[in-house]
Amino acid sequence: MLKRILAVAALILAPQLVLAAPTVRLVNISTTTLTRQTGTAVVAGVDASTITVSSFTATSINVNTETIGTLTVNTAATVSSMTVSGQFRPTSGIVGTTTNDNAPAGYVGQISSSAVSAQTVGTAGQWSDVTSIPVTAGDWDVSVNLVVERNGATFSVAPTVFAGISTTSGNSGTGIVTGDNEGESYQQAPTTFLGTSVVIPAYRMTFTGSSTVYLKGYVDGYTSGSPKHYARISARRAR
Repeated sequence: MLKRILAVAALILAPQLVLAAPTVRLVNISTTTLTRQTGTAVVAGVDASTITVSSFTATSINVNTETIGTLTVNTAATVSSMTVSGQFRPTSGIVGTTTNDNAPAGYVGQISSSAVSAQTVGTAGQWSDVTSIPVTAGDWDVSVNLVVERNGATFSVAPTVFAGISTTSGNSGTGIVTGDNEGESYQQAPTTFLGTSVVIPAYRMTFTGSSTVYLKGYVDGYTSGSPKHYARISARRAR
């Protein structure tokens, strides 16, 4: 009789079982929905179409060797790392940094930048490297600001100033396309020229590996003296 009472009691109490441990590890689960109320959800070998985490208070979600269609976190959670191979659709936006720091290397928003001041312009009538930046594999938006000051130089004709973006170094204009990754400034008279500037807004560049991007400068018309470059090239990782 006592055994029968205990068996009935076990059946009644089983659905109300509460796990006291702060970590639950679920192995080789095959289901359509998995819900965990609190704790650290550690899911390994999961084959599920949907994982829903409600009232989540843990610091991380670890999903290993998974096949998951949808992972839903209903309320605020802190996740140290998550890899998403499909679409990521936040419904309330992506929170930005709350201080004046920089995105780490490899992360969206990473910056690579270089600036020069009072740099002597290269040979008249030739492209030259003003400065350069390193980039790694990914999708980048590159922008340029180039200022040329006369600095007492003698010009025989009204100067022409070009700025370009290229991955080719030296006096080559390879890959530079007017109106795309190149800007131009034409002056009216050699005697009244004091300086000018050229700006190239965001120009998309994609890379499969590490590379160097050059800010190219071109100034013609001067015969003596040393006109100066003041310039900056920046790239921000878009993806």
